[in-house]
Amino acid sequence: MPRIVLTWDRPQHLAREEADRWLREELQGLLAIPEILRIELVRLGSPPACHPQPFAWLCELHLAEGADVGACLARTACAEWLRDLRLLGMRPAVGVAIDPVVLP
Repeated sequence: MPRIVLTWDRPQHLAREEADRWLREELQGLLAIPEILRIELVRLGSPPACHPQPFAWLCELHLAEGADVGACLARTACAEWLRDLRLLGMRPAVGVAIDPVVLP
């Protein structure tokens, strides 16, 4: 099952609660995209001081088997959401998780 993995920063010009509420509402709208089966959202904590915290959030969009990742990202709801993250200065990064290896 393909997964789209996203990371981004919290916008500095919005209160944390306001940004969190907006984010959850936007992600709820992505569930209407046919390729997306479920969404996992994780707030990232601060690592020890010797390691920088590059992002505030990690999100996985779990797609249906055989779903086209490009088509999913191009859907209006997803494309607009990613554009909004960029406009808010949240520096979204998008990756695709393929061929997972499970270690014992």
